[in-house]
Amino acid sequence: MGTASSEPVEEVEEAERLLILDVLGGWVNNREWRLGDSISVGLAGVLMPYVIVRFRGKQRQTGAVRMPLGSRNNSPMDFQVHMHLPMASDPLDPTASPTDDHHDRDGVQPPADRFGAQSSGSTQPRSSVDEVPTLADGVQEKLVQAPLPMTDGTPTLGVESNEVFRVESNQVGIDSTAASPTSVDGDVVHITLKDHRVIQGLIRGDPLIGSATLTLDRSKDGQTVSRCLSLWRTGQPEPSGYITVQYRVLETHSLMRTFRKHADHSLQDVIRAVVHILSAPDGIEKLFQAKPLVREPSAFNRCFCSDSRGRMEARVKELVECMTDSLNSLGPPNWKADDERLLTSLSSVARKALVLVADTAQQEKTGVEVDTMSLAMEWMRNLFAIMESQSSPGQSIRPNFSRLERMLALAKLEEKDLVPVDNRGYDAPNPKRWRPGKPHKVGGDVVVPRKAVLGSGTFGCVWRARDPETKQLYAVKQMVFCPVSRREMAVAGHLRALAHPCLVRLFRVLLHGETCSLVMEFCPDGNLDGQILDAGSRDNYVLPRLAIAWVAEIFLGLEHLHLEARMLIRDVKPDNVVFARGHRAKVADFGLSRLAMQSDGRYTWGLPPGTPHYVAPEVVDGKPYDYHADFYSFAVLVWVLFTGGIKGAKYPVPPCGDHETQGLKVLTKNRELLLEAIEQPARWRARRLQSEEAKDFVLRLTDRAEGYQRLTHADVRQHDLLRSQALPPQGDVTAATEWQNRREERLPVDLG
Repeated sequence: MGTASSEPVEEVEEAERLLILDVLGGWVNNREWRLGDSISVGLAGVLMPYVIVRFRGKQRQTGAVRMPLGSRNNSPMDFQVHMHLPMASDPLDPTASPTDDHHDRDGVQPPADRFGAQSSGSTQPRSSVDEVPTLADGVQEKLVQAPLPMTDGTPTLGVESNEVFRVESNQVGIDSTAASPTSVDGDVVHITLKDHRVIQGLIRGDPLIGSATLTLDRSKDGQTVSRCLSLWRTGQPEPSGYITVQYRVLETHSLMRTFRKHADHSLQDVIRAVVHILSAPDGIEKLFQAKPLVREPSAFNRCFCSDSRGRMEARVKELVECMTDSLNSLGPPNWKADDERLLTSLSSVARKALVLVADTAQQEKTGVEVDTMSLAMEWMRNLFAIMESQSSPGQSIRPNFSRLERMLALAKLEEKDLVPVDNRGYDAPNPKRWRPGKPHKVGGDVVVPRKAVLGSGTFGCVWRARDPETKQLYAVKQMVFCPVSRREMAVAGHLRALAHPCLVRLFRVLLHGETCSLVMEFCPDGNLDGQILDAGSRDNYVLPRLAIAWVAEIFLGLEHLHLEARMLIRDVKPDNVVFARGHRAKVADFGLSRLAMQSDGRYTWGLPPGTPHYVAPEVVDGKPYDYHADFYSFAVLVWVLFTGGIKGAKYPVPPCGDHETQGLKVLTKNRELLLEAIEQPARWRARRLQSEEAKDFVLRLTDRAEGYQRLTHADVRQHDLLRSQALPPQGDVTAATEWQNRREERLPVDLG
């Protein structure tokens, strides 16, 4: 019995707690007199209040608020300074006394013109420091929800100054035998409000407005608690002012849970968790520890370009303040609000974060080896791992950072931020002074800087770009306006919110007038066509070592498009599978996609969507079809990957009817030609499929015989070809990212 009762206590003592204190607006009634106040205050109305906070023998203060000239007594205060200063947890200081040795009382009702209809003359101090003051109707709710700051002279409350303290359980005592739990002195925060004076302060110090104490209610740990505190000075019968605060006592575990179960929280809660982690007493120190290890910077960058620790710390604090500003401007968390609204408001903050990562983690100014966004997410994962190892040693818990990754992906990006670069990441020579948005062709000639061009076609050009500030590389697909480009822009807007590691990330759609640009993830390792060509020669073909991993990655990309994005791609082929760093396969090119799971079969532009060698028979026939048409093309791609395609062809291709001379209908016979190439490869100058699993996979997904079995995504997952890949759960983007990172563990044996 005794052991059972002691276990919960031990668990509480080990849990790290943080006190998050928000200093809100207040009200000034009067202040101590200082020589010269008759001029500075009485005549000019100069008020510059600031708050001093003492907790467990340590002290921090906000900056002075510069109130409108002419402010006097009965003036509202709104603290616009956001402070996230660390205050280390120290043993209780037995010598600590209430600030300035003045009476500290809690819970006096504010004056009528501040909060409610009661008269300020009837205000009386309360005897209990734990009692929540009774405010006018609806005001208590407003305090908890932290509305916007004052506008047009109307006093309102807004979260302004934020202090984060560590609260250790062994320093806290709670009397569980009392009628209601009460806290010991270790849970008392001393708050002093002073009025900054420049000249008088040099001689006699800043005038005191008043002091108050805030006693933490530990029975409400994890909740937001609001208090309206009266400010007192010795010998004053009436309060000298009021200040409103709100606080939360959080365990580090609760912040971790926000990431583990992010779907149970609003996006505002997820981002606030990041703010609280970085604002913790050792948050920035942990951030330094979590910094990703990148290649050694050059001597020049070591001397002139890398950030010092002090500068980085200042920039992190500035970033946290910007995040807090953006969150506060949106008001209370809204479960019904679309994430897009918050992400749009945070686009500038996301850009600041990427610039910070680029300047501190990615040391070199040029090069294509390191991706800034990937570095940022690696940094966040490292930070989480450090916190988990310290708070829950021996446990392995997988967080979900997909929404934070999406925030970074939607970082502010404008046309001026895209600079054409060559394959080494250096600015490409631009003799014709071309810039994004200008026509990519003049008189049939591509005028985009030649060394930046990745490819060009009838409707547009794809070129390599770098953002000089974030150092992030992009592939920019610039197109003339046409039905195909409009379709691709619409699909891009849909997919931006549905990122997956096996799909090319779509960052931004830019409109330039007669042209438009799609800013995409840059994948430097080529496409599947090139990998197949590199693996073979005229008579010999060596199956790439990563072939099955690529098949699995392509399938996961298609599965995400079908089941999460609810769309069809309709153009699966090796040319539309590109490789990110580490040869990680990603499905690309959504120009022929359909934003629906089914089609009635009618041609949109007079031709069946797709590529002749890979298009499914039902698509050519104009019959209704669904995702099985994508599966058909996928299976043909697998055959080409495992055999190298038809020998002697310029590019890796499967058997295909001559549609140019015999018409489109001949393409409906392509499945029969593929079957012949599988069963009688010599007849088609093809190589034999050495893998029985791959052969069965191709035959089942391309089967179009009467009454054929239509495989589902679950069926494909369970196929023997993919069984060794231990695919992540469908719909779990974080699990898919981790699965991809562990790819080396799943490499198959040589299949010949």
